[in-house]
Amino acid sequence: MGKIVALGGGRFDNGEMDNVTEHIISLTGKKNPLILIIPTASFDEMGEDDDVKLCFEKFGCTTDILFLTHENVNENVISEKIDACDGIFVQGGNLLFLMETWKKTGADKYLLKAFEDGKVLSGTSSGAMCWFTEGYDDCLENNEFAFVECLGLIKGYINCPHY
Repeated sequence: MGKIVALGGGRFDNGEMDNVTEHIISLTGKKNPLILIIPTASFDEMGEDDDVKLCFEKFGCTTDILFLTHENVNENVISEKIDACDGIFVQGGNLLFLMETWKKTGADKYLLKAFEDGKVLSGTSSGAMCWFTEGYDDCLENNEFAFVECLGLIKGYINCPHY
């Protein structure tokens, strides 16, 4: 089984998350692991100068990004990217959009397999809640809260990832 590092939040641009980043890397058991970043919850808004990406690279990781809303994504791309990585980092944002997109694209089943294969799964905010049975997020119109069914790798629900 894999390992999960669920984080409430933190800044990656100022060294605040360096110890956590090093811990995630150490859990892969590799000196220079391939970390797959999944920015679905932020509607795939991510560039090459993203703070999370740069932080992992600062510690010798190779990074890849899985954009699930792009036209060229299909189950083969999803499967190949998840199978190739040593660890996964899911960024925060809209939990409902994240889970709906994962189910629509089939990414959810490949992420479950990644855990079974022993990969390290991590993330902040929605990227932390997604590993639980349910999350409680302000993902509806007008920032209204709702319970969202998640992957269920951690039994229980999380309702305040930033506390």
